[in-house]
Amino acid sequence: MTDYQQPEFYRFNEDSLALVKEIVSQGFQPEKILDIGAGSGVIGIELAQKLRIPVVHFLELQKEWAPFLSANIETYLKVSEVKIFWNSVGRWIPETKYDLIVANPPYYLPENGRLSPDPVRARCRSFLEDNWETLFAKSFSALKPHGHAFFVTTPDNLGHVKRAARDLPLRIIEKNNILILRISSE
Repeated sequence: MTDYQQPEFYRFNEDSLALVKEIVSQGFQPEKILDIGAGSGVIGIELAQKLRIPVVHFLELQKEWAPFLSANIETYLKVSEVKIFWNSVGRWIPETKYDLIVANPPYYLPENGRLSPDPVRARCRSFLEDNWETLFAKSFSALKPHGHAFFVTTPDNLGHVKRAARDLPLRIIEKNNILILRISSE
């Protein structure tokens, strides 16, 4: 495992690596990937390395991640194009379409009472700016034909996920007490 630079306020977890492993096992050969809520860039970088993806874009709301994401990109990502968009999912306007979109989004909703007292950590762990509906709709609209979007969450979020997906072609894979969600534009 690569020794990624990470802040003290938040560390990526095994769920991110499980998501990468599942996507790699699918045998996709994407040319362009978007990592939503990129944080330190672990998912996007790992997938780019393992699948040899030439174009990697990152979308991140929190500027607090900038030094960590930039350092990890410079150290570990050798691709033809890298872009970072600093915005929320809801306010972000895609300038291109993607073969693959990935996210390890916040697991907690503010109304569930699990908000961290640290505001920076709270934004990492809780949907304060956006929600599942926005994440799914924006991701689906940014997919190329035959593209795929993958997300990881906990089984506690299954009801929220199903309501948010509504008519989208959602596939749910449960592995080791996590849910891997797949929306395809096929």
